Order: sequence, then C-alpha cells, then structure tokens
Amino acid sequence: MLPKLREMLAEGKTPKEIFTAWAPFMAARMVNIGLTERDSSKALAAAEKVIHQAEGKPTENKQVIHRMAGLTDEQLDALLYSRLKEVEAIEVATGTSPAEADDET
Repeated sequence: MLPKLREMLAEGKTPKEIFTAWAPFMAARMVNIGLTERDSSKALAAAEKVIHQAEGKPTENKQVIHRMAGLTDEQLDALLYSRLKEVEAIEVATGTSPAEADDET
C-alpha cells in the first residue's frame, strides 16, 4: 500500500484524488476497527465515522410555519389595514411618525 501511495504522490495526484482512491480501503478499515476494537471509545468513533460516511452527518430538520400562513389575502389585507390605522392614530396623537420617534431616541 505504501508504494502505491508514494507513486500517487510522485505523479502529483491531488489530495482529493488520493482520498477518493483510498476511500474503499479506509471504509473497510473503519468498519474493521468498529467491529474489533476492544477500546469502546475507539470502536464508537469508528462506527460513527462509518455511519456518517455512508449516510452523511445528521442534521436538524426544523419546519417553520409562519403564524399567518393560513390567512387569505383578504384577511391579510384587513390585518395590514388595521395596523396602518393604529400607526395613523399614533401619528395624530403624538404629532410625529413612528420613524421620527425612533430618530429622537
């Protein structure tokens, strides 16, 4: 194995090409370590690497649904209109717009 690796290096193979060429051997080696290693931490690490190589690392999948996703266009329009009226009422009561009030703080 070492002569083959030396040959690949002498040929100027890229790290990716070397990793790709040796991947099947390394996968078999990780499986072997996972199944035969007496040190449980090493066996667990090898087993996790094998699983991650085969299936990819686990990722958290979270589905986010906006609280207004189920509203119709008419309901959204009514909500926006009511909020606009609230802003207008604030402007009339204070004599300033919300943006002007933010600038003063």
